[in-house]
Amino acid sequence: MLGGHVEKVSPIGPFAKGLMLKTDKLVQLVVTLKSHPDYHTVKDLIDKLLQTDLFKKSENTESDKIYVDISSLASEYCFYFTSSCDEFEAKFQVLFTSDDLAESKEIVQGNYLFPLDHCTKLNLALKQQQWFENRFKNSPNSLVVLKLLRDMCKRDPDWHLDDNLLELLVNICFQRKNTQDLNVKFREFFELIASGALLLSEMNIDCKYLGGVDSGEVFCLRDFEGNLVELERSRSENLSRLAQHALRLIAFRKIDALFAMSNNKTN
Repeated sequence: MLGGHVEKVSPIGPFAKGLMLKTDKLVQLVVTLKSHPDYHTVKDLIDKLLQTDLFKKSENTESDKIYVDISSLASEYCFYFTSSCDEFEAKFQVLFTSDDLAESKEIVQGNYLFPLDHCTKLNLALKQQQWFENRFKNSPNSLVVLKLLRDMCKRDPDWHLDDNLLELLVNICFQRKNTQDLNVKFREFFELIASGALLLSEMNIDCKYLGGVDSGEVFCLRDFEGNLVELERSRSENLSRLAQHALRLIAFRKIDALFAMSNNKTN
C-alpha cells in the first residue's frame, strides 16, 4: 500500500542504539523515500497509513490507542503518533528524507520540497547510526558501558557530553584496550579523559598510542566522517578534572557516589 514511494524505514537515536533511558520519551523513525520528499507526497502517505489495520483497529479498542498529530508537518517536516496502553505510553516522531535529493525551492500549487539541509541532516544521522552499529553492536558490554555513561552525563550538568561526542570517546577507549571486561571498559573511559588527552591537540603533542597510527599524529577527536571535533580549553580542562575525581571514587570502591557526582564534585 505504501511501497510505491517508500525505500526503507530506519530508527535512529537512543532507541535504535539500545541506549534508551527512563528520561527518553521519543522514538525517532526515518522514512527514506525514492525521491526528494515533498508536502503532497508525504501527506498522501500519512493518509494511506491511517487507513492501515494498525491504526484502524486502535479506533475500536479502549485499551490500545494510537493518537496521530500531523500539525507539525508544515513546520517541522514530520508527524507524531503516540501509542498508549494500560502499561505504557510511547511517542514516535516520523521524519522523511531520500537518497536522491534536489535543490529546488519552487512552490507549485501549494506543494513544496522539504528543505535540503533538513534531509541532509537526516541522511547524516542514518550514516552515524550505521557507524555506531559497526563499532558497538557486536562488542561485548559496549552498550552497558555507554548506557551507564549516558545516564551519568544526562544527570550531571558538568559532564553533559552530547551523545555523539560520548560515543566517539568510548570508541577510542575500546580501540586502546581490546577487552571484554566490563570494569576495565568502564574505567578506561575516565582514564582517557583524566590523562589530559583532550588537551593534546592544543599543546601540539604527538601521541601514536592515542592516535592509532604508526607515523605519530597529534591526538585529536574526529567524527565518523573524519571532521575535527573541537572543545574549548576550559571545557577540556574541566572534563579532565571530573575524570580524575571519578577515578579516585572508583579506586576507593565508591562507584555509587560516581553515579551521584552532583553531590561529590571537586572545587
